[in-house]
Amino acid sequence: HLRLYLQASLFRRYLNYSEESRASVPPADMQHALSLGCKGAANGYMKVLHLFQKMGQLAVFTYFTLLENPDAIYLLMGMPSLMFLFLTCKSCCSSDSEDRKDTEAQVLSLAAEVCHRYRLIADYFQRPQMNEIFARKTDELRRQSVPEAVQGVNSEYFPKWLGPLFVGVYVALYSPSVFDNSVSLGTFLAMIHVMKDISSEFAEAYDIILDLTDTFESIKSLTVFFNKPTDLLMWKKVNRQRREATKQARDELFKDSQDENREQGVYKTDLIKMRIDGMTYGWVDHFGNKKD
Repeated sequence: HLRLYLQASLFRRYLNYSEESRASVPPADMQHALSLGCKGAANGYMKVLHLFQKMGQLAVFTYFTLLENPDAIYLLMGMPSLMFLFLTCKSCCSSDSEDRKDTEAQVLSLAAEVCHRYRLIADYFQRPQMNEIFARKTDELRRQSVPEAVQGVNSEYFPKWLGPLFVGVYVALYSPSVFDNSVSLGTFLAMIHVMKDISSEFAEAYDIILDLTDTFESIKSLTVFFNKPTDLLMWKKVNRQRREATKQARDELFKDSQDENREQGVYKTDLIKMRIDGMTYGWVDHFGNKKD
């Protein structure tokens, strides 16, 4: 429902764009925003709710762990700290995701342009050339997508290895406490099970954060499109002026109470003469500049 609401709102906003705003947004970009952009933003909202759920579960597990073993706070703080450092390093490293998204937008734009101007392309026998251009773009998109997919797979394994690592550290540090009867065996095994659950929850939260980072570009583009200027205020002003002029013209007709030559069945409002004031001609060039 959220995706449909975003699509309907963006489409309504686009229909009310001013001429300058409409000229600055290519149709392919608007189509991409209506399809993939709204879907990504809606999925990002659901991911945020899921992330809050995971944070609540982590808070319960952490409280139980610290209640039974306060010394384990170093392990519990070390796991999210390492994940945060890994995310920071990953964000600082150069990524080809922006180039891939630009190439994907170019592919969609090319497809939309060819579909829109197909008759012109067919009349000039340019279909083989369009096929070659589209094949080059898709091949470039494929080559840019492979490194990003490999990086995504490598990133997914990082939190999965943290769980066994921290469980091993916990066993190595606190197993002597079981032999000297400082900690019961049941409590020790329960703590290992809780540590596994915590590592699993951290891994899921890490994956959710990675998915959220992919939705930032969609949210950014939607924010730009939703804040484009519209001509609603201008048309509202024109409508108010037209209504006021109509009211004045109707009042002038109503003042004349003796109108014997008026045709039967014709209202006074229908006798108002049409008038156009301040009419000008203008257009917007390819660079978005308004010409009068």
